[in-house]
Amino acid sequence: MNDNEEIFKLLINHEGFQIRQNTFEGCSKLKEIIIPSFVTTIENGAFYYCTSLSIVDIPSSVTSIGDKAFSNC
Repeated sequence: MNDNEEIFKLLINHEGFQIRQNTFEGCSKLKEIIIPSFVTTIENGAFYYCTSLSIVDIPSSVTSIGDKAFSNC
């Protein structure tokens, strides 16, 4: 079992400027993501295979979204 499988909701509040590659890959129960305005980059595959994802709040501060960042969601 992937540890990420048990994440249901994600509110990012750490002041990083990017969501790294494959960080939340395989969060199959993740339904909602709230990304704060200080994030500027979502890297490749960051949310790859988050199959239950239905709500994503991406602010205008995000200027770069990598390949397959939300693939198979």
